[in-house]
Amino acid sequence: MIITVESDIFVSPATVWVHPVNTAGVMGSGLSSEFKRFFPQVYEEYRALCASGRLALGRVWLAQAGRKRILHLPIKAHWRANAKREDIEAAVQLLASRWAEWGIGSLAVPEFGDGDLTWQADIRPLFESALDALPIPVYLHIYDRKHDAARNLRQIADLLNKPVGRVPFERLLRDLGRVIRKANGRFVVGGSGAGFSVSLEATARRTRLTLTPDDGEPQTLSDSQLADLWATLQAAGLLMGWQFPGALEPWAPYLIPLLDGLDYVRGVTAAVSGSGAAPNALLFVPPLTQASPHTLTLTATEE
Repeated sequence: MIITVESDIFVSPATVWVHPVNTAGVMGSGLSSEFKRFFPQVYEEYRALCASGRLALGRVWLAQAGRKRILHLPIKAHWRANAKREDIEAAVQLLASRWAEWGIGSLAVPEFGDGDLTWQADIRPLFESALDALPIPVYLHIYDRKHDAARNLRQIADLLNKPVGRVPFERLLRDLGRVIRKANGRFVVGGSGAGFSVSLEATARRTRLTLTPDDGEPQTLSDSQLADLWATLQAAGLLMGWQFPGALEPWAPYLIPLLDGLDYVRGVTAAVSGSGAAPNALLFVPPLTQASPHTLTLTATEE
């Protein structure tokens, strides 16, 4: 299943991230320079693979880096050369035929182009035709890194290379209460400009969240509904509005801007390829824990 997401690949919920590379051992600029910065040990391994000739066009290399696996996908031989469509297609077809054997449960692909090949006209269709039928989520990340003024490379590096944790439901309720108080209980549905009010009643016995559209009747959500939503989001990593559990789908346009106020949740645009579903979604970005950083472990699969 192809899911287009307007977000940075470095916060993708996918367990395997595609990294377009050359076979000359150079990660010089753009997306590759960031992979090099965030995963220096993977970069050194990649250089060694290229020097030995083990990373070649039409093949891929899958390396473990902490919580994620990186799939080096060769698109050209030399960094100064232009990529050829047939070389990218050969690697993507290999991926499509071997994903289950390699234990890939979800995949993230960044938007990229090279030479005369553009993402929209040439490269994206290759991934869609080869991977759309797979029974796993394949996220196509559309993102303009250069024009995101809020992007912090140090924070991204910490997120990738330090321990992260889950957020207990009790913490969610406390943080949600602070978000509501900070906004004086007033929020806006994204894109429409329609306003709504929010109140949260949390006691030792029960929790109730009440959403009141300016032009509609109030809707009260129980703690069990909220807990179910929160557990589902943390498990999935990304949740589109039509996927909200517990009959919450009609209230997704209100819950998304509300939860977007949390430090570890982002409201993003996402949609299944070819569907007419509403494009709003929630992305869970696990917060850092206080434990000491873990060491990146490298294992690799060559094909």
